[in-house]
Amino acid sequence: MVHISRALAIPAGLALLAANRPAAAQPAPSDEAFAVAGAQGFGLRSGDDFKLDLRTALATDARVFLGDRPAGVNDRSTAAVRTAALQLDATVYAKLRVLMLANAIDPRAPVTDAWADLAIDPALHVRVGKFPFPISGERLTPPLSQPFVGSSAAGLLLPARDTGLQLYGSWRALDWNLALVNGALANQPGDADTDGGKELVARVFGYPLGRAPGRELGLGVGASWGRHHGTSAAPGLTSLRSYGGQTFFAYRSDPTSVSPIVADGELIRVVPHATIAAGPLGVQLDGVLAWEDVANTRVAMRATSAIATVALTGEPARPLAFVVPRHPLHGPDPGPGAILVVAGFGGVRIDDAAFTAAADPAVAASRFTVLGGGVKWYPVAGIAAFVDYGHQWFGAARGAITRDTEDTLVARLQFIL
Repeated sequence: MVHISRALAIPAGLALLAANRPAAAQPAPSDEAFAVAGAQGFGLRSGDDFKLDLRTALATDARVFLGDRPAGVNDRSTAAVRTAALQLDATVYAKLRVLMLANAIDPRAPVTDAWADLAIDPALHVRVGKFPFPISGERLTPPLSQPFVGSSAAGLLLPARDTGLQLYGSWRALDWNLALVNGALANQPGDADTDGGKELVARVFGYPLGRAPGRELGLGVGASWGRHHGTSAAPGLTSLRSYGGQTFFAYRSDPTSVSPIVADGELIRVVPHATIAAGPLGVQLDGVLAWEDVANTRVAMRATSAIATVALTGEPARPLAFVVPRHPLHGPDPGPGAILVVAGFGGVRIDDAAFTAAADPAVAASRFTVLGGGVKWYPVAGIAAFVDYGHQWFGAARGAITRDTEDTLVARLQFIL
């Protein structure tokens, strides 16, 4: 379930997709050059064909463990700047768009997004570079538009971004994606290419009843397939962390072993997902089935999440979309902004085969479950304050000791201007 991720609920999704971006201020004459500034950012325009937009993002978090600190977690409470990012978004000749998003805080991925996109038709775009992993609606959505601070429990089994070539588009009530990428690890930023294997990713998502704010039924499925062969230095294996920052599943690691445990075959993912909107109520449903070949064993992993949001201030629900207050604090019709209440549930389960020879049941949990809730306040478009709480518990593999539960509270103040 979407929740209080310590590290990945940051700039990864701050490159706002065009569909989620509020409309920019419209120029007057199409043949004049001019500058714009406002809640949607700052930019330059020359007619309708040439645009340059500059956006900044800042997110600061405070995280507190409620109760005893989990074993292996060094800090009980922490405050940190998670995002200090700058985005440049240029459009030339109306068809070619180039976007670069850099985050000064994250040393793992200082360049979060960097891609060029050619719009041949609304039904066909060609994108090359580093982009969100196009397997589910959640992975294609910027964090500011997501219900909780971090990724869902289902998202823990999916890469955040990857590098390669993508074709995508929208035709009537159908969205589609098809990509060939390096193959990033689960819940990782996708900068490292540890072997020569590649992954094919596909997704289709439709709206059988149409799509409008407050009235939506979306159904779809994503899938990926690839082959990977790790080494002792770069095993290429899944590692999972709780929202409090402790690793609850990893494979045995011994770089000195003559037979290290590494990826040695196929990696397959199937990701059904759905969205529902009815008035101010929005629902997001995600599932992940994953199979990876490790140490001559096929390990199955499953994850599910269900998240519901209710806009107390009456905004019509648009699941996984940018929230724009109907009555912001500042404007011609001022009000309290937008206030959302969020609740969610989710979990991850690892097949017993993982513990036969590849994972150590003494330190790796076989099940992870999270139940959480939160409040989000958008005083004006582009500014948000979140408070999220999560209760997390773990299931032990056969014969192992069960981990202590984890209770975490995260507060975030975030600006995208």
